[in-house]
Amino acid sequence: MALDNKELGEFKTKYGLGNHHFWQHKQSNKWIVSHDGVMLAAFKAGIHFEIQPWEGAQDRKSLKVIATMPGRPTVEMIGECTIGKSITKEYPWAMAQKRAEDRATLRLLCPGGGVYSEIESDDFTKPTKPQDLENNGITAYRPGKEGWEETSQKVSETAEDFEL
Repeated sequence: MALDNKELGEFKTKYGLGNHHFWQHKQSNKWIVSHDGVMLAAFKAGIHFEIQPWEGAQDRKSLKVIATMPGRPTVEMIGECTIGKSITKEYPWAMAQKRAEDRATLRLLCPGGGVYSEIESDDFTKPTKPQDLENNGITAYRPGKEGWEETSQKVSETAEDFEL
């Protein structure tokens, strides 16, 4: 189930993410978040990763990540990488690790799904044409007296802008 704009705004605000971390996949209308955005959210949420080797298929590199976060069940995810199209033979383990960490983070922070990491697919690459970015505005939300409320307050755009 895809997140609606309010839910995405709440997620963005809660973890100090900026509009530049998100875009909508044109073909599927799924929300995509950058790897940097996922790692920033993981850091802010206090997620801890343990990386373990994983025996996957012979033609791919695989790692298992165990992610823990205070107050949430432990999540175990596999990240894999097949050397090919856009993956160089020098760094397949790094891509496998990125995929596993992003999957685990999003499972902990968005258990219902609805937002995907850019590293899941080459098709999820951030658009670069201005016309593809024009509908990327996401409203910010903050906790209010009766749940989450819209706010005109500036949401952190970089890691340096937020306090822990």
